[in-house]
Amino acid sequence: GGDGFVLANFMKQNNLDVKVYFIGKKEKLKRESGFNFLLLKDKFPDVLIESPDFKNYDILVDAIFGTGISGEIKEPYSTIIDKINSSGKIIVSVDIPSGINPDTGVYEKCVNSELIITFHDIKQGMMKIKEKTIIVDIGIIE
Repeated sequence: GGDGFVLANFMKQNNLDVKVYFIGKKEKLKRESGFNFLLLKDKFPDVLIESPDFKNYDILVDAIFGTGISGEIKEPYSTIIDKINSSGKIIVSVDIPSGINPDTGVYEKCVNSELIITFHDIKQGMMKIKEKTIIVDIGIIE
């Protein structure tokens, strides 16, 4: 989601080779995600690609779903998660691996990340994978 757009924008501004595989419909993005999508698209129109081919990359960053996920994972997301998991690449998830319910940890299918970079605090549903998780302070005051 939006965290992935922010990360891609930051990486591109720091001269890293970045490609964004956007699956979904722009009009369904939430306000903040839509704003960050537009920033990315306006500044780097060459990074938006819709059909993923992961063979030329060393690291894949998962930011498909955020903490608002609920229900069954439908196509094309299910197939993309399978492609990511079978890529043989290093996989890093932003905030939470796509597919995992942040409250319960339950999932039908999820991205199998080697590293998870989450914000503020670990989500309750991530306790089983906390050894793979780094918590980053982003200034949220409780």
